[in-house]
Amino acid sequence: MQDHTAGFLCNICGLENPGPVESFDREVANCSGCGSSGRWRSLIYMLSQELFGATLTLKEFPVLKSIRGLGMSDEAVRLLRQIEGESSPPPPDPSQKS
Repeated sequence: MQDHTAGFLCNICGLENPGPVESFDREVANCSGCGSSGRWRSLIYMLSQELFGATLTLKEFPVLKSIRGLGMSDEAVRLLRQIEGESSPPPPDPSQKS
C-alpha cells in the first residue's frame, strides 16, 4: 500500500497541494487549484524535460515563439489560453451541427 500523506506541487497551475491525497490514479483530477489529473501533469513534466532539460511548472516555461503545440485537445488549449491571460470562448458543441 502506497503512502499518500505527502502533498504535491502541481506543475500546471503551480499550487502546492497539501496531503493527504486520496488517489494518485492518473485519471483522477486531484489538484485543488486547476483540477488537473496525474496524466496531464505527467505530460507537462515530459514536455519540460524534453524541451528544456529541467523540471519546470507550466508558468515557468520560457516563451519561445518558435515552439508551438497543436492537436492536444480543446481542454489543453483552454488551459493554456487561461494561463497566458487570453480569453477563450467555449469550444463548439459537436452535437450541435450548423
